[in-house]
Amino acid sequence: CASCHVDSGRKINENAAAPVPVIAGQWLAYLQIQIDAFASGKRRMNGHMAEQTKPLSREEWDAVVHFYAGVK
Repeated sequence: CASCHVDSGRKINENAAAPVPVIAGQWLAYLQIQIDAFASGKRRMNGHMAEQTKPLSREEWDAVVHFYAGVK
């Protein structure tokens, strides 16, 4: 995650091939909604993110969203 979501998701990665949002400190429910949208196909995930996150279990996704929601 850190290669695109710079400074623990606090900064916009201006060097990324596609826009990468600031996700640090986002509302936990919002992050969970977005992850669910990716998982269901309602929201498209770029190729790199899809490749990197494919092996994640639901529990690991929950840990990711809790981490980013807790970053100040």
